[in-house]
Amino acid sequence: MSPQETQKTVLIVDDDPSVLAVVERILNRQHYLVKTLSNGAEAFKTAKALRPDLIILDVVMPGLDGVDIAGYLQEDHTTVQIPILYLTALDGSGSAPAAGALMATHVLNKPVNAEELITRVRELTNAKK
Repeated sequence: MSPQETQKTVLIVDDDPSVLAVVERILNRQHYLVKTLSNGAEAFKTAKALRPDLIILDVVMPGLDGVDIAGYLQEDHTTVQIPILYLTALDGSGSAPAAGALMATHVLNKPVNAEELITRVRELTNAKK
């Protein structure tokens, strides 16, 4: 990273500690500043305070799931411009209620492919206004 570039911040919200660790490690190696949360309850408040360049949300979590959190983020003027990348183990068959809500959004399947993750994170953080 050159001195002129500002380091991008990514907020990751996933209830699986192993997923958090893997994604955090991948992004740290690419020089992203990473903040992790293990539940959705703190995600909205943290996003408002941190104003990250990207939020990576697990779709299925106890309590507030990724789709619920995204709804709150999209309704708030301070967070509406933050891009969201969903992580999911859903197979896209529509068997889970959230599957339909994700059809037109940025989605990566679990287990995470490092190259695909890096590509998508770069695209989304560079597209942020």
